[in-house]
Amino acid sequence: MKKRNLDILSNFDILYIEDETHLLHQTTTVLEDFVKNLYPCQNLKKAYEVLESKNIDAIISDILLEEATGIELLKNLRKEDNDTPMIFTTAYTDTKYLLEAIKFGANNYLVKPINIKELLNSLYDVLLPKIKDKEIDKNKNIIRMVALVTDTKAVEVIKFIINNLDENLVFNHTYNDIMDNIDVSKPTIIKLFKQLGDLEVLVKLQNAKYQLNPSKLKNLAEFKDYFYPLVLNLAKQIIEKEREKALLNLEYKDEQGIIEAIKREYEIYENLELKPLINATGVVIHTNLGRSVINEELFKRAQKTITSYSNLEYDLKTGKRGLRYNYTAKLCSMLFDCEDALIVNNNASAVFLVLNTFAKNSEVIVSRGELVEIGGNFRIPEVMASSGAILHEVGTTNRTNLSDYEKAINENTKMLMKVHQSNFYIQGFSQNVSAVDISNLAKKCGLISYYDLGSVYVNKLPYSLSAHEPPLKKVLESGINLVSFSGDKLFGSVQCGLILGKKELINELKNNQLLRMLRVDKITLSILNETLKAYINKEFNLIQTTHQIYKDIDELTDMANLVKANVAAPSKVVKTKTFIGGGTLPCREYPSIALAFLENPIELEQKFREKRVIGRIENDKFMLDFRSIMDKDLQNLIKICNEIFREQP
Repeated sequence: MKKRNLDILSNFDILYIEDETHLLHQTTTVLEDFVKNLYPCQNLKKAYEVLESKNIDAIISDILLEEATGIELLKNLRKEDNDTPMIFTTAYTDTKYLLEAIKFGANNYLVKPINIKELLNSLYDVLLPKIKDKEIDKNKNIIRMVALVTDTKAVEVIKFIINNLDENLVFNHTYNDIMDNIDVSKPTIIKLFKQLGDLEVLVKLQNAKYQLNPSKLKNLAEFKDYFYPLVLNLAKQIIEKEREKALLNLEYKDEQGIIEAIKREYEIYENLELKPLINATGVVIHTNLGRSVINEELFKRAQKTITSYSNLEYDLKTGKRGLRYNYTAKLCSMLFDCEDALIVNNNASAVFLVLNTFAKNSEVIVSRGELVEIGGNFRIPEVMASSGAILHEVGTTNRTNLSDYEKAINENTKMLMKVHQSNFYIQGFSQNVSAVDISNLAKKCGLISYYDLGSVYVNKLPYSLSAHEPPLKKVLESGINLVSFSGDKLFGSVQCGLILGKKELINELKNNQLLRMLRVDKITLSILNETLKAYINKEFNLIQTTHQIYKDIDELTDMANLVKANVAAPSKVVKTKTFIGGGTLPCREYPSIALAFLENPIELEQKFREKRVIGRIENDKFMLDFRSIMDKDLQNLIKICNEIFREQP
């Protein structure tokens, strides 16, 4: 008889039923040292309770118990299609009952007094199928990995090997045994065994036997650092294509070719995943790179609320339902001196909500010079149409006068709307109507005035950037009823749309059923609240966007020189100019400093991009512009630069 590895029993939960107290205690004391969990019971009632609450792998039971027989338990289990192995302990006089137990599917029996060694061996024998299953589960990775790189027949062979391992993980069968069970050629089997042998997954023993080496399974892990479900999905697609080619007698990829194809496809999908980048374009509010960056300190403050339950819509004072906007609205009132505020998921939503609430089936007068497209086909005329508002254009592209608005007003007019010119600027023979004039005319005619401001700033901007555009507070002082803008542009916060204005109008917006679809979650509100508080507390250094914009040339030069001094590559610190970005302050250039590399710009742009550093090419030089590079990224940037230039031929 082969020696059994009884240590494997430590993986199983056993139910033990015995009504003799002394024997129950005696046997329990020994069994507990061998099994994972032992549940001793003196009666069937307790045993049923254990079976209902625990996942039992095997049952040891006396045949004759005080209130009933263990056979009743066996019968009930089998009626429920429960095939849990059951070993009976019996006296010599229990022959009648023993025969009945065997009839109903008892797996084994032991004659009292119980020999512990026999009991453990019996447990091992009845659990052997489960032991093999556990070994198969433990080593199922081999099946999965082979499936990625080979054909169906090879996978079937692998499964046959694993399913026929003995307790010592030894495969005792021959090539012919495999061929008798699987329609596969001997050369294929030999090739597979060689592959697994080279990987030390199968270790050759004497007499043509092989032992599985689970510790070496990791050597198969071509994709150990990959997101495995995606790998498996791609592998299935690629292998299926290659099989189709083979069936058509076309050239198809070998195992290594399949692996490389999986890696290539995986890289495509992996690049779609959101990843942190170093923005070295010089454009601080870069829409493609996520616009405004949230300062780590602000995020840390917001994190306390984000990672916990909160009073998002719960009034702590009354214990009743509350409103998610009240606190944020209060902060907005403090900062902007407005009556009320409402937050939606972006400024496009804000525009849509305002138009739908106040001008559905009514006319909205807008200057032709302000019928903008801000990107992604978001166009004011289309937004108006979708909202139900009717566009009434006035003026020309370059010139619109107040009288144009006055002449256009009719009985169906509900709103005068002013739109920020995003991403472009009209110069020369041009004129537009001020927010003050729009506001006054709307009041005179009993209409609503609305300014889609797009992007706002709170404090005066450096480098004369704000010379032609007033701060938000100045716009609100014009008397405009409603103003909306993006939270993640110049304001430097999270993506959202802020609507400020008259309390009665904000209340009407809150009653629009669309708000349910456009509302923001606790994450957005928490970060926005911390941004508002930072402004109110004059912690301007925590507004990362404006912090980058405010940096003076000397500071940027020091950053560039630091990188240059620590990177062994031909480069030059140069003066340059950049833009704010994000449709903010269009065509307003302001100064910056860059590190220009003197080698192939196309090649360098690609290499840096692969390292997740996004720069720009200017004057036939690849440049890292320090206007948008954050202080915390400097050391990592130096490291990446050195990696790239060490790779250079």
